[in-house]
Amino acid sequence: MKFICNGLDMFDAVSKVSKAVSFKDKSSILSGIRIEAKEDKIVFFATDGEISIEKKIEGEVFKEGEIIVPAKYLIDLIKKLDKQEVSITLTQKNEIKITYGDSEAFLQLFDLQKFPKFELKEEKESFEIKGADFCELVYSSHFCAATDDTRPIFKGILLELRQDKIKAVALDGFRLAIVEKSCVGRAEKSLIVPAKSLVEIARFVKPADGLEIYFDANNIMIKIDGAKIISRLYSGEFLKYENIMPKTSELGVVIQAKMFSEGLERVAVLLENLNSKMVKFEFASNNLTMLCNSEIGSIKEKIPCNMSGGDLTIAFNARFFADLIKNVPDEFVRLSFNNAQSPCLVTAAEEKGVYKYMILPIRAL
Repeated sequence: MKFICNGLDMFDAVSKVSKAVSFKDKSSILSGIRIEAKEDKIVFFATDGEISIEKKIEGEVFKEGEIIVPAKYLIDLIKKLDKQEVSITLTQKNEIKITYGDSEAFLQLFDLQKFPKFELKEEKESFEIKGADFCELVYSSHFCAATDDTRPIFKGILLELRQDKIKAVALDGFRLAIVEKSCVGRAEKSLIVPAKSLVEIARFVKPADGLEIYFDANNIMIKIDGAKIISRLYSGEFLKYENIMPKTSELGVVIQAKMFSEGLERVAVLLENLNSKMVKFEFASNNLTMLCNSEIGSIKEKIPCNMSGGDLTIAFNARFFADLIKNVPDEFVRLSFNNAQSPCLVTAAEEKGVYKYMILPIRAL
């Protein structure tokens, strides 16, 4: 194999596909980038088993071929180059010679036969969505997905396609997110996509983009910014989330999102962080008072709100509120409660149905 290409084009391609490289084990085949030279195209491809990214660039191909290059060392080398041409030549020693200007470098290669194949054809099933709506759908739900392997399916986000609507559902056993946006679809489907894959896809998306997303029984694919991004789908049954949502509420609280978020940030100072820390929420006389004690000290943070219903004292992991409040687009949010042992439902203060969050309380006050 031998080809010549522009250094900046190669760096752009390597940077994009490296988002799918698994860097946990530098000796693993998944820590490599596949480079294929064919006709006048150079194709870069990487996968970590869940998400795969492919990027094509123009080049002058003298001899076609395919190789697997250790990603870390290729990235570190290519990012030092500018607009100069880069020549890649496969040698007889299972290595490539990288020539740039008057300099050259050699890199050992991985075994091509061990690299997994990953492909999705552009079939009939797809849906279209605005870039801004897709990003809000992902960023407003992904933090509620599970991060451990106790229940692997909950590391995914459920995407429900129903005519002209798409709903994203994520949960981790302590909180639940439901976010709904408009889309154009030709099928009613439910897909469970790894949350980290959707976040990575969203990083490629610009708000003004118009996206067409393809899917089959096993994978989902999007083509954007000259790259093709593919993610495998999880199989199995997702939780029947409608059955656990509160249907009524005894106490309703409307609170300014920015004021609430700033109050949580001040509480975090005394907690060092909000992770797994209990904060007591007292609702009384149109005020929310947040109280907590730590090794550093204690804090009593009072925020005005509008209440309907009786008073309530309840405890939460405050990080769960901090995560969602910074992602809601509204000036005011509504908190709905029944008692100190039941979940809190968070919605927009005015328009309902665009997003819903449910947070379980900490039982011991």
